[in-house]
Amino acid sequence: MNAETIALSAQHIPSLFPEGSGTEKSKAKPDIWQKWPEFEKAAKNLEMQSEKLRDASKAKNERLTQDIVKDFGRNACGTCHTSFRQPPPRT
Repeated sequence: MNAETIALSAQHIPSLFPEGSGTEKSKAKPDIWQKWPEFEKAAKNLEMQSEKLRDASKAKNERLTQDIVKDFGRNACGTCHTSFRQPPPRT
């Protein structure tokens, strides 16, 4: 169910970042708008990776599910967060 939620949410990510929506409180890099096609591709990748995870889980394929989860942060979330999100402040 959580993978399905991520996949559905990913479809809406580009609409959450209209041109000019960056603020000083935002962690979004200006690269989102400067490299819009790449940003949309990263959101689509998250959607596809989430669907793979959902399908493996629904099929009760524990090994495939674990393999996907192992790299999900890097291969799904990270494709956007690494390129388009400010890193958190170091404490």
